[in-house]
Amino acid sequence: MITPVYDTIFNFDKNARVCLACFKSKNTNTNKYIKVTNTTYACNYLNTESKRLIIKTSSRDTCSVFQLTKSTVNQYTENDTLFKVKVNKYMYLVSKSFKQLSFKPYYDIELCDDPGFYIAQGLNEADVPMYGLVTNKEETIIPFEYSGIKLNPIDSLVMVCGTGYGAGTEDYVFDYSGKKLQSYRHHVDLATKEYIILKSFEPKEHFISYCIETKEEKELIADEVKFYSRDFILLRIKAGWWVYNLKTQEKTELKN
Repeated sequence: MITPVYDTIFNFDKNARVCLACFKSKNTNTNKYIKVTNTTYACNYLNTESKRLIIKTSSRDTCSVFQLTKSTVNQYTENDTLFKVKVNKYMYLVSKSFKQLSFKPYYDIELCDDPGFYIAQGLNEADVPMYGLVTNKEETIIPFEYSGIKLNPIDSLVMVCGTGYGAGTEDYVFDYSGKKLQSYRHHVDLATKEYIILKSFEPKEHFISYCIETKEEKELIADEVKFYSRDFILLRIKAGWWVYNLKTQEKTELKN
């Protein structure tokens, strides 16, 4: 039971573990032409026992009151076990049992395909927010220098996009220790131990299969590419999906 002291209550998530309860406040700003009234909401995250979420920030302060934004409700309802909350300008990751999972200040933090890592956004050397990779113990593996990061957990590979970070940037493939394995002028869409799937935008958008051992390139006819398993990828061609063998270049239709 939630004590009836709040102005607005947002529903529990689908597993009925967390809800959002908010106080409404109005502030009026007046100039010589017009009076403007702004409504804001200060909220508590509550569990079924009406226990409040309390976040410990990097400055050793704590926070239990959070501002309501357009994305707040989605952030605590879209994942079954975890959600992220914003304190000032930083994001923190929390479990649905209110266990705090991240403590360092990131501008954003996301789950990825390997539960041992988080994709986080921090400042690079030029004080520009960029993405890096950290372990779930918050040890930095890939520094905050890239515009995008993806993982291949089967082959323990990390693909990073250097687009937008200086002139003549490249995309890279790292291993899980943070060792740089390869670099490419084209965008790296996928990577396995033996093949790289590159995406070129000239003269028009298309995909290229590149064999690391033989350096052989083959153009792929597809609208979208996804990782499937080892030497197999998924190709979306119009509305249909196909399983493509990178070694034999054979494809079979993916049945529902």
